[in-house]
Amino acid sequence: EINKNEEINKNEEINKNEEINKNEEINKNEEIKKEFLQEKEIFQKEKTEFLEMIKKEKEIITIDKIGLKKEQDLLSKELEKFQREKDEFSREKSLLLKEKDEILKEKTFLAKEKYLF
Repeated sequence: EINKNEEINKNEEINKNEEINKNEEINKNEEIKKEFLQEKEIFQKEKTEFLEMIKKEKEIITIDKIGLKKEQDLLSKELEKFQREKDEFSREKSLLLKEKDEILKEKTFLAKEKYLF
């Protein structure tokens, strides 16, 4: 009877220890799961912030592209204007050179006539 009681006590102790170990393992796993979920939450938050930052950068780049396009269009118009002014100046210069040439011819002619008389 004593041996039987000892055996029962021993088995109860083993069962109790197994239950304690099982509960410790469950608690440990729960703690690991909790840490994992916290890390996952932090990662999701960082991911969301990063994606938001990328979205803002893309918006800035788009705005910059639009600004550069407008600036490029404006510079193209100014270049066209300057090219027209340059062409007009060249025409005027050509006309003035022709007038100068005519005046020199007339001056030369008058000088010859004066010399002859």
